[in-house]
Amino acid sequence: MNFLAHFFLSCDQPDLAVGNFLTDLLRNKEVRQLPDEVQKGVKLHRQIDTYTDNHPIVRQAIHRLYPHHHKYAPVIVDIWYDYVLANNWSTYSDQHLQGFADDMYKNVLDAFEIIPDRVRRQVTGMIEDNWLTKYAHIEGIRDTFDRMSRYVTKPEWLAGAADHLLEELPALEEEFRVFFPELSSYVADQCPC
Repeated sequence: MNFLAHFFLSCDQPDLAVGNFLTDLLRNKEVRQLPDEVQKGVKLHRQIDTYTDNHPIVRQAIHRLYPHHHKYAPVIVDIWYDYVLANNWSTYSDQHLQGFADDMYKNVLDAFEIIPDRVRRQVTGMIEDNWLTKYAHIEGIRDTFDRMSRYVTKPEWLAGAADHLLEELPALEEEFRVFFPELSSYVADQCPC
């Protein structure tokens, strides 16, 4: 799961949403300095990742991508899932996608003082560029992979990831329709209320 899905799977709790979002951007030392309620979001994020990484449907999708994208296949699938979620948003939420994104950006900005300085620029860029709604468009997905390719050791393994999304889309959407409700049910059982 990528940013959009992690925000969505935060039990409608702002502190959980902030922690769920920040997890991959922070070092463990920084996580320990967060307020307890935000740390619960970090824990939830990790539970979501473990569940997702071990789910047979997700493993199948990763396996299909592995010959082209090697170790980046799991990350690519996570981003693809945000594309599918964004394009099927009304199936999972009564709120408009932009309204949801605005609410999540507000949650993050309200917690800005707890975000480490080294991460703030990236967070601000995400909000200003409206990443959460851009996941609904193939160009937004291309932008995501272009950004990622600047920070990875093997950018060539990300090449063509957006095109492969379009090739894989029918199978991916069908798999997502089965997987995502199962994940949502799992998260509902894990959420601290």
